[in-house]
Amino acid sequence: MEAPRLSHAILDAESRNAKARKIAMLSGMTAPNPGMRMLEVGCGSGFIASYFSKLGFGPSGTFATDINDERQVSEGYSFRKVDDTRLPFPDEHFDLIVTNHVIEHVGGLAEQRRHLDEIHRCLKPDGILYFAVPNKWRFFEAHYKLPLLSWLPAPIADRYIRLRGAKHRYDCRPLSRGEAETLLSEAGFEAEDKTIDAIRVVGDLEGNVGAYRIANNIPDFIFRSTRGIVPTLIFVARKQR
Repeated sequence: MEAPRLSHAILDAESRNAKARKIAMLSGMTAPNPGMRMLEVGCGSGFIASYFSKLGFGPSGTFATDINDERQVSEGYSFRKVDDTRLPFPDEHFDLIVTNHVIEHVGGLAEQRRHLDEIHRCLKPDGILYFAVPNKWRFFEAHYKLPLLSWLPAPIADRYIRLRGAKHRYDCRPLSRGEAETLLSEAGFEAEDKTIDAIRVVGDLEGNVGAYRIANNIPDFIFRSTRGIVPTLIFVARKQR
């Protein structure tokens, strides 16, 4: 019998609200029109869904799902607990769907494909998908605080975390840029890489912080040369026409 998946939800309000602002800016959804609907898949603490409700989607237009209920804020949106990658919503129902650091937790390649297939089904023809996933080739694996963990084959990764005191398997499957682009395309999406734009957006939001002030002045070609190892890959996608 497979062990239950561990929780990796980030539960603090400050970081989640900052993330929500970044998602709104990158997706172009800073001022949603009346009657629009959005869905956050894998909502964790609930702060992002709550932010989008206040942004303009409202309680009747904001929805969230997760396999666990770890919400710190539950007002302003409708929550559905799910058991797997299936989404309990009609076809072409949402103007915006957010899947932020979720796909690496749903399982192997088949489950990841179903995750995106379900999102494609529920997204309106002119809707927007915000998709973020940890980079497989990042130097430091953030969930387990171990260097190069996601580079390793699954059996070796399991041994690695157990040597460091964990009593379970490595339950995440980050993606490389090529893998992410392929999965999005196979699911019927046209995806635009927003990784560099995301760095700029964070720089604008945190411009008074030293590291971000420096990052804001770095030319794009330098960022492009290091895209293979940036910690997070971010795409904004629409359905293929």
